[in-house]
Amino acid sequence: MKNKQVKSAMLCMLISMSSISAYAAGSKDTGLLIEAGAGIGYSSNVYHSPAAPYVDLAAPGSPTVTPIVQSGMFIPMNVVADYKTRSGFDMGYKFGGDYFLGKTVSNANTYDHDVTLGKLSKFGRAASKSSFYVGVFAGVHRKLYVERDTGEEKVTRVGNNISNRYNYKDTGFEAEFKTTLSGMKFVVNASLATLTYDTPVGISSLTHSLNKFGGSVSIPVIGKTVKVKLGYDYKSRDYDFRHSRGLDARLLRSNPLLSYTYQTLSGQLSWKANRNLTLMVDGEQLARTDKFAGYNDYTRNKVKLRARYKFSNDAFVRAKLSYSKTDYANAFAFENTLAAKKTSNTALASLKAAHHLSSLGEPTLWVKLDYKKVTANDLRYDYKLTEAALGGDWTF
Repeated sequence: MKNKQVKSAMLCMLISMSSISAYAAGSKDTGLLIEAGAGIGYSSNVYHSPAAPYVDLAAPGSPTVTPIVQSGMFIPMNVVADYKTRSGFDMGYKFGGDYFLGKTVSNANTYDHDVTLGKLSKFGRAASKSSFYVGVFAGVHRKLYVERDTGEEKVTRVGNNISNRYNYKDTGFEAEFKTTLSGMKFVVNASLATLTYDTPVGISSLTHSLNKFGGSVSIPVIGKTVKVKLGYDYKSRDYDFRHSRGLDARLLRSNPLLSYTYQTLSGQLSWKANRNLTLMVDGEQLARTDKFAGYNDYTRNKVKLRARYKFSNDAFVRAKLSYSKTDYANAFAFENTLAAKKTSNTALASLKAAHHLSSLGEPTLWVKLDYKKVTANDLRYDYKLTEAALGGDWTF
């Protein structure tokens, strides 16, 4: 079984690469750009399982649970295709997925297909150039709902399989305006979308509408050396079937349908230390509001440090560190009113190196190492993992 999975994954990858190459080769004069990539990776904790036994205060009888931390190999794959016409119409397709090798870790497989169709209009002089994009999009997304402690498909207490709960299709409309004034770059964007989730037996569907509005301004402080970027984003999710929790943590059908709003304030300071080294510091505060009783209100503060060193136009190394803290004003760990107020911290570290080759089809070869640790007092979501991967990206 395992050999068949490996062979099928490699076959799909080779067929995709060869067909893309053939298609792109005949379309160079029509504004078609295609990028494709694949690699091989290892994850130390495929299902984000807790590392130690814990008492599950959300389950009847508060049993002690001993998670099974599973590791495995995976194949990351991606394809991006973009076709632009002379009149400004833009058609795009994007695929991304992780294919895990082995029966015990195959429930972690994910993929996303996204298509876009829109028109980009450019106007203005060089010093105040502007653009406006308007378009529609659609997508298909797959991610199994699993027991984090075992990796098995999620089943309700009465035996209904609800592993399809996170699979969804989305359709929507998006627009973006960009302009430059007095050296400052302004961006305003908005989108309206409907996310239609599968309907599992015995539990509410996650189908909802998602509306976004936001913008940013990039300000040069010292020429092209030091820049500041400030941003604001507003987002709302209005669910069609899922109900809100009351302040007693109970999820009742008599409660109103769930509705969340999110507001994010962000700032970034970037410094181009020299022709090769760029440093960035990002700060962000996200506030979520539950429109009913406020049970799931939270505030998340995040800071991120990044450094990118360019050895040449063909090679670079990038490092990233981030830390975030999430505090719930009213929610309880395990959704149990006898537990403490819910809180969690997330630490991330990432290192990536890439080198573009001018032979063998001119691929960009890359290697990446990631570490993540989540510390939560709801111990079902307390975990750590390390992932390493290497691969290549081709542009046609």
